Amino acid sequence: MDSISPDPESEPLKEVEEVKENKAAWWCWPVILIVLVLFAVVAPRLEEQSVDELSEEASDVSEEERTLLIPEPDWSQIAVLKLQGQMAIAASTVKKSDAEVMVKDLEASVSGPFPVASFAILVQFLDLDPGDALRSVEMVEREMEKEKAPKEFLTLVQGGMQNGVTDRERERLEKGVGWFAKLLPENSKGEKTDSPFAEKVRNKAFVVLAVVGVVFGIGIFAMIAGAILLTIYLTMRSGDPQIQKFNPKAGPSGVLLEAFAIYLAIMAFGEIGGHFLHWTLSIICYPLSFIVAIFWPKIRGYNWATIRESIGWHRGRGFFREVGAGIVSYIGILPIAAIGITLTGLLLMFVEYVPTIGAEAAGGEAATATEGRAVPHVSHPIIGAILQGGILIKLLCLLLASGFAPFIEETLFRGALHRHLRGRLGFLVAALIGGLVFAALHPQGWIAIPALTGMGIGFALIREWRDSLIAPMVAHAINNGLIVGLFAFLL
Repeated sequence: MDSISPDPESEPLKEVEEVKENKAAWWCWPVILIVLVLFAVVAPRLEEQSVDELSEEASDVSEEERTLLIPEPDWSQIAVLKLQGQMAIAASTVKKSDAEVMVKDLEASVSGPFPVASFAILVQFLDLDPGDALRSVEMVEREMEKEKAPKEFLTLVQGGMQNGVTDRERERLEKGVGWFAKLLPENSKGEKTDSPFAEKVRNKAFVVLAVVGVVFGIGIFAMIAGAILLTIYLTMRSGDPQIQKFNPKAGPSGVLLEAFAIYLAIMAFGEIGGHFLHWTLSIICYPLSFIVAIFWPKIRGYNWATIRESIGWHRGRGFFREVGAGIVSYIGILPIAAIGITLTGLLLMFVEYVPTIGAEAAGGEAATATEGRAVPHVSHPIIGAILQGGILIKLLCLLLASGFAPFIEETLFRGALHRHLRGRLGFLVAALIGGLVFAALHPQGWIAIPALTGMGIGFALIREWRDSLIAPMVAHAINNGLIVGLFAFLL
């Protein structure tokens, strides 16, 4: 980390903009808060409504068609379940007790007909504790009792677990449980035999377990290195404030909050309009929201040089130097991210633990406490696309996650929103508010807010250090690229 002062060429502009400041329009924060509510409450209910409509549509077709016409599964949840299932399969061949513990943890996290069916198939394939197998069958039966459950599909799952499946039945089941259909036994000429994919599945499971172990080890090492780098940076910053290139008072900020609010409003219109009007609206509004937000300050009378300087669209101390800073700083913010991830883990444990206490207090068995639970799962829809897609889809997901998303999100969150907040608040409060907004707008759900907030605070710290958005964009791209690449390989 260097302590070189900001580029002299940018100083005159900053001095001018310290004098020329604007106040954000009154509607900015109301719009932001409304959009947060829409994404947190309304959008998930619209998805549930779409599933209900498809379930009603299925009641008007023939029995064979109903087996094929099923609500779209939550592939992101099934993808995470597959990864955990592979690890349990590998563990079962080494130490069954470890696999049994993993199965009990998974039991508390699955919800919905297709994840429950996937879990039941996995438990049968593992062939561990008979009690686990019995509870998994009961979970499927409880799903069948629900009013809008895909009963024909779940019946086919039950039959496959008891008697095996034909090739045609396996293909049908893949539409709802994907990879888990490979775990079901074969029904060949009326005889139940082991799955023809069993050996291949177990071999892949060992590879997955080994890769996860290596990644975990590298992560621990990177965390230690990050803690050292973060300590060095904070020590140098306290001794030499000039190491921080970001000037909170430089450039306009009110108009940037307006741009951010407009960005969110158009995004929300696309999300809601895509449901009620036409699905293409959500695709159109994604780039449109960014374009309008970027040109909004220009419409309000600011010159392009001022806009670029304010949001951090400049080369800083040189493009390649900023890229290097982004790589190093990503390691440095890992301890901050780890705090958020730990808080999310504690929340998950709390959500799982409380229903168990309630069940035991009511005189029920802890094992049945999963009935009626709404334990949230932490996954992104892109993980489901990776699970279902071919090589081109995986490459597209990688491009979106490590290319477009870091560019757009860093420009709006660490460029526009952070600039506005820092003009009025200290770093910690500004970074926390920006991180919370950043986290709340992601589709992983409320349980992931601490983890995503930690990442948002880390990216804001990089912006403070470098001022240029190149470094936080690089760090963001590395983070998303590693996650997407790892899932693409393991799934």
